[in-house]
Amino acid sequence: MKKYKKTLQEINMWIEDYIEAKDICRYALKENSSTIYLNLCDQPIYQEYSGNKILHEQIISYIEKVYSYTRKNSHLRIKILFPEEMKAEEQQNIKKMLQLHYAIEFQEINRKILRTNIKGTISLFLGALLFFIFGILEWYKVNFIFQGIIEIFSWVFIWEACDSFAFTNSENRLRRLRLLNLYRACQNIQDF
Repeated sequence: MKKYKKTLQEINMWIEDYIEAKDICRYALKENSSTIYLNLCDQPIYQEYSGNKILHEQIISYIEKVYSYTRKNSHLRIKILFPEEMKAEEQQNIKKMLQLHYAIEFQEINRKILRTNIKGTISLFLGALLFFIFGILEWYKVNFIFQGIIEIFSWVFIWEACDSFAFTNSENRLRRLRLLNLYRACQNIQDF
């Protein structure tokens, strides 16, 4: 581990230098806040063929990529540099579109969590029911040809429920937290 200590210190130094270099860095970390800087000058803002109604997907991708570098327990802010010729009304529309995007994504992830919970509950119920049937067959020593298959299916359904509750839902909840933070940041977008 000693040979990596110097490398880790160099990496931390490079990251700190990058964060402090405002001319190349696109985010800022302070004690209680993180700021994402978004420069819309000389960049395509809207999706092609959308009639200026849908933001370019690279904007959303950029915000989510930079979010991964910010401190998760700090207050997140987004600052946008608009082209000089852009009217204030269009700037407000862009801010609203960003907020709407994350509101819709947040709503969709909540639905996905609900579907996963329902699927997990049904799988757990079916697994328990099949295991109960297997137990009854074992108790009465019924020689049923599909008894082993029933036991296997019961464990498959129980495992599927565990997978839904433990793994899939934890990933979805982390995504929901990310979307909630980004939605809240979009409620108070500032100009820079």
